[in-house]
Formats: sequence, structure tokens, C-alpha cells
Amino acid sequence: MGNYYGILTKKLDGKIETIEGQMEKSFKDLEPQVDKFLDNVREKLWGDIENWLIGDCASNIHSEIAREVDNIVTLLLLGDKQALEATHIVSGYTFRKLPEIRQAIFDACADDLTKQVMIDKDNQIKDLKERYVEVLSYRDKY
Repeated sequence: MGNYYGILTKKLDGKIETIEGQMEKSFKDLEPQVDKFLDNVREKLWGDIENWLIGDCASNIHSEIAREVDNIVTLLLLGDKQALEATHIVSGYTFRKLPEIRQAIFDACADDLTKQVMIDKDNQIKDLKERYVEVLSYRDKY
């Protein structure tokens, strides 16, 4: 590659300055359109972020409420007075009504509770069988 320094003449320098000026003018003419485009992108992006944040917050609130309800129903079914009092939803009167509350929960969820108890018991039996086999195999080794 050669050195091109000094090749440009005054005549070419003027044309380059003219081209440069025209490009600068074109960029200035485009500025309002670019600004409008950037504003639209910014607005769309913020809208998307805002919608995601609201959806995420709603999902988190929903999950927290579901966990709390599940926890409270479990405590009601177990009849743990101290833990129930810590939730601030059970008073002495409410606790005296616990058998009725438990019956209402069972009536509303009997099938699901029965299924879950059966699944839990099946898992316990499976675990005990696996442990029994391990103990026997360990005993046979020694």
C-alpha cells in the first residue's frame, strides 16, 4: 500500500468538503426521524418491562397467598394451636370450633386429601422396602 498523503488537490479537497457538508446536512435532516424512532423504541421497551414487572408481581403475590392458605389449612388439619395463634387468624373461639372447621375442610377437599394421603403412604412403603433390601444386602455381606 502506498502513501496517499498529498495526492489530493485543492480541487478534490473542495469536492470532499461539499460531500461532507451534504452528508452532515442529511444526518441533521434525519435527526427528528431518528429521535421519533428512539422514542418509540423506548416507549415500547418500557411498556414491555412494566407489563413483565406487573405480571411477575402478580404471580409472586398469587404464589405467596397460595402458600399461606396451604400452610393455614395444614395447621388447621393438624390442630397446632400455637402455630395457628402465630398466624393471627385463630382466636380462642375459633380454636374451640376447630373440629367443625376441620370437618368443613375435609368435606371440601376429601378426595384430594385422600389421594394425597394414599400417595404419601405409598411413598413411605416404597422407602421402607428399599431400606429393608439395603439392610438385608448389608447383613448378607457381613
